[in-house]
Amino acid sequence: MRKEDLPGVSLIVPAYNEEKDISKTIKSLLKLNYPKDRLEIIVVDDGSTDRTYEVVKKFEKYGVKVFKKKRGGKSRAINFGTKKAKFEIVGVVDSDTTLERNSLLNCVKCFDSEDVASVTSRILQRRKKKILERWQDIELKIIAYIRKLFENLNIITATPGPLSLYRKKVLTKIGGFDKNCILEDNEIAWRLIYHGYRIRMAYDAKVYTNMPDTFKRWFLQRVRWGVGGLQIITKYIGTFMKRHPVGTFLLPSWILGYVFSTIGISLFFYTFFYTLYMNLSYYLLSFKYGTNPFVFSLDFNPDFLFFYGIILFFLSLIIIVKVLGEYKKRASLFDLVTFIFIYLVFFPIISFYSIFKFIILRKKLKIKPVWLTK
Repeated sequence: MRKEDLPGVSLIVPAYNEEKDISKTIKSLLKLNYPKDRLEIIVVDDGSTDRTYEVVKKFEKYGVKVFKKKRGGKSRAINFGTKKAKFEIVGVVDSDTTLERNSLLNCVKCFDSEDVASVTSRILQRRKKKILERWQDIELKIIAYIRKLFENLNIITATPGPLSLYRKKVLTKIGGFDKNCILEDNEIAWRLIYHGYRIRMAYDAKVYTNMPDTFKRWFLQRVRWGVGGLQIITKYIGTFMKRHPVGTFLLPSWILGYVFSTIGISLFFYTFFYTLYMNLSYYLLSFKYGTNPFVFSLDFNPDFLFFYGIILFFLSLIIIVKVLGEYKKRASLFDLVTFIFIYLVFFPIISFYSIFKFIILRKKLKIKPVWLTK
């Protein structure tokens, strides 16, 4: 695509209490390899209580447009910025993200047909000092690879905040971001697919963001994602198994994810406490009758589930190694092993707890179900 043919792009940076990171974000936007006369940078301060607004105001001399509004949430901030945008393509950039110089250009190239309504980028971890950060780096790389594969089937389930672009007219037509959904980047992707539009993934558009660096922040983030996922499922439940990507793939796959997590956690606790009870009973009876409870034989009787688990493990390992193999700086063996046997173990627990939280919060979450009429 020639530079004179590039569309105008308005990048919206919603910010709330981001005085520490937002300067890096704006500086990376100002350095983008994109014609300056076709690039607009809009920062929307969503009622910050720190010095975010003062920090951002300093960039007005470089052409950055700065707005301040009452606290209303990320969706409302993006919708506010979309109304202020002057160009045909609007993008969302998280305020703790930095972009490679060609990332925007590589994203724009994917708008190769009118039915492409959104393009997302490859998100990578910026900080990798702590083990939790390195685990998330592996996770993000796997997600990017899978998201690129899903592009061909038009089942990309999210247009993440670090960098995603949209056709402004389409975004406006479908009503903008859902202000009531706490997982707005997933919901907007579902809605675009629901309305018959395509989402593409620019694998060569790299952006770097900060993921949680403490277990508490990570856990709270993932529970929020889990509750938001259930909110989306509830909204689109009326499309279930209808002849539409939302009803035939997105909805069933997400439902199964929560179902399997619930079953898995339930079976784990049942097996754990049942085994504990049986062993305790055995030891107490042994002591009662004067026998030695520590004499036992090792019996190994593998069943179907055992072999299924082994096959699933090695298939997952092959995919992970293949994905990470393309990066110059690869994950260490320690990080890889602990990622599989420690990090991934928490996901069913999070899903189970998210269901519990969703049941409690359901009345407070304003959900308007969608009923497929196509």
